[in-house]
Amino acid sequence: MVVGSTRAKQTPHVSDTDGTATKVKQERADDDGSKHSQTALVYDPALAAHKPWLPHQKSEPEVPLRVETVMNRLQAAGLSQRCDQLKGRQATKEELLSVHTTEHLGRLDALCALDETTTERYEMDYDSVYISPGTRDTCILAAGCACEATASVVSGRYRNAVAVVRPPGHHAYPDVFSGFCFVNNVAVSVRQAQKAGLSRILILDWDIHHGNGTQFIFQDDPSVLFISLHRYDHAAFYPSSELADPAFVGQKEGAGYSVNIGWNEAGLRDMDYKYAFDQVVMPIGKKFDPELVLVSAGFDGAKGDPLGNCDLMPRIYNYMTTRLQELADGKVVIVLEGGYNCESTAKCMSACVEACLGDKPHSFSRCKRGPTRKTMESVQATIDCHRPFWPDLPTVDAVVDLATRSLDALDISGDAALASEESDGEDEEKEETKGEVAKDSGVEGRPKALLAAGRESTAADAMMACSADTTAVASSCEAASATSTPSGTTTFELTTSFLDELSAGQGFAINPKTDCPHAQHLREDFPDSVDFKQKCERCDEEFENWMCLTCHAIACGREVKGHMAEHGRRNPDHYLVVSFADHSVWCYACDSYISTNPRLQPKLEALHLAKFGVKTFGVQHVAL
Repeated sequence: MVVGSTRAKQTPHVSDTDGTATKVKQERADDDGSKHSQTALVYDPALAAHKPWLPHQKSEPEVPLRVETVMNRLQAAGLSQRCDQLKGRQATKEELLSVHTTEHLGRLDALCALDETTTERYEMDYDSVYISPGTRDTCILAAGCACEATASVVSGRYRNAVAVVRPPGHHAYPDVFSGFCFVNNVAVSVRQAQKAGLSRILILDWDIHHGNGTQFIFQDDPSVLFISLHRYDHAAFYPSSELADPAFVGQKEGAGYSVNIGWNEAGLRDMDYKYAFDQVVMPIGKKFDPELVLVSAGFDGAKGDPLGNCDLMPRIYNYMTTRLQELADGKVVIVLEGGYNCESTAKCMSACVEACLGDKPHSFSRCKRGPTRKTMESVQATIDCHRPFWPDLPTVDAVVDLATRSLDALDISGDAALASEESDGEDEEKEETKGEVAKDSGVEGRPKALLAAGRESTAADAMMACSADTTAVASSCEAASATSTPSGTTTFELTTSFLDELSAGQGFAINPKTDCPHAQHLREDFPDSVDFKQKCERCDEEFENWMCLTCHAIACGREVKGHMAEHGRRNPDHYLVVSFADHSVWCYACDSYISTNPRLQPKLEALHLAKFGVKTFGVQHVAL
């Protein structure tokens, strides 16, 4: 779409006298001739008021440092200085009531009056939220900042805007707190844009978690197109709802306007997202022809994030922001949602701001691997569900064809194959991702050889797709071998290395802690029988349940709704829990998987006997 005449001339780089490149502030002219940046930046330091304040909240990932790190990086990179920084404000009651119920606002007001005891009890009524004395004011401020950013673009004063806010909002329903969210910032902003006269608004939610609250609010509204890119994992990934499935397309008049691209695996990379963006997001977006684009910009899919477990780099967020400006005459509003590795979040948000300012797009030249087969299957599922509503959607090539093309493009000569895989996960600045990473992410303690062998290979996918062709199989095996072992390392050497580590008590995907001091808190007794189909005591989930080895309570794991983790935080000395799935033992105090010891062994023996009818013969219980 041709951008209107009010768009600033794109001159992102000029040369200094010494030949270096300097980025300049993009300007727009008001009717009175005064000039200002084309990008508004909205932030308020008071967004730090909502923060953990009780002992059981100390491990919460949604903290003030998230937005503070973003703002520090924007300033250090000179990006915030090139934007017009607007003052934040609290959302009005009228704005909040455009999305949320009166009862919901009443519950929000009540948060201010809670003490330590009532706070913990109140939290248990909701899914994955924590409450502090500053929660109410911070939530209303975040919604107001998002509205201010939206209004600055809708009015025509700014071409685009960025709202650096917290807590996030896309899990909040009209009458329910959920998933760190209390007020749905983007939904409230959309309602204000509709009130201003806009009739076609696109919401793109690229947070790794499905924006279930936002989708629910607009699921029957054909004037709002909601598109979500998220991990689904067959409804096992938070928020663990089948409404995040591609088959849910909206309802009533809104059928076809809820577009879900749900990944069924971890480890997504840039080319997976780029493929989905080019095949689905942009074709539907252009056909819808929005007057405004709002982005629920979560960065928990970024490399190093402890919740998302994916490998996205700043360049893909830069790419998506750049392409979105082809829609709605470039009127794009970016509102921060998730992202819990503070450094990764700051880098990715900076990449988005660069795109808003019109800087040179990030390069994809180092990306050697195309989309995976599972990515193509997910995209195809979305296209199949939405072709009745959007008949011009492109036809995805057969898996075997794309796998063959990917195989032909591989450089399998020596170090080049390994370098291509490693470069696919590097930042353009060649920086290692910093910041805190969950200690149970499966990386710590894993041998380098296993990391190399565990790399996902498009060539291996090609081998499976072309198994009917003997020649194709042979070349695929050769390519897979070259891309999954270090240069100069044979399969025999790799296997020998792994066996050496295994004999030394290492070589597991995660090496368990052998000296946990917290087994002393275990009860001597143990249930005579265990029902492995018993549901979570909090949510009735049957998937991935754990048993507390102190009180024998049953609750779901963190990849479902995290109720066992909440149980561990709320109950002192209830440190050790055991998985119903594989009988691995986790200690919340050590923040690690635990090896067996004399106090644990009888309990694990009893579990194994109850589940399989045989003893374990002394096999060490660890999480593989």
